[in-house]
Amino acid sequence: MLDPNLKLCFVKRNFAWFTSCPITYQWGDDWDDAPYEFNAGDPYTFHETKDGKKQSHTVVKVFWEAPYITPDVLEEKSRWSAKSINRGDVPWLSASPWSDQELSPVHSGTALGDFIKHIKNAGGEVYAPACENLSLTTPELTRETSVEEKKDRTKSKSKPKKKKKSR
Repeated sequence: MLDPNLKLCFVKRNFAWFTSCPITYQWGDDWDDAPYEFNAGDPYTFHETKDGKKQSHTVVKVFWEAPYITPDVLEEKSRWSAKSINRGDVPWLSASPWSDQELSPVHSGTALGDFIKHIKNAGGEVYAPACENLSLTTPELTRETSVEEKKDRTKSKSKPKKKKKSR
């Protein structure tokens, strides 16, 4: 199961990456180069500690659909690097100017559970590897399962009866 506390560290097109590493230590190829959309590579799954050793951490990539835009959408070449976005200069996601919804921006360091909440509140969806539609169990996202749904699940898990062969 995915950790809802992983932090948003990178967005490119409709993909978002989340890390278990503190954002200040998270890095990727050319994250200090602008425009990020032409230079920055995917996040590394390791970081250097203060003593110069490499330490592994978790990085998860999800796909999202919602009326949000990334910093590069309204410019031919954005002036932002992944480093400057993660520093908080601009949000990773802003409300689309073509949407009539008032949406909160999504900044670097947003927890995966909160990211899902933002996307779903905008009428969107989040998809993760091996998951058709991603929902995490967090207080804001938990839904009680009805008795009928539990019965349906039990029925679908039971094995079908074999038919007798007729002669």
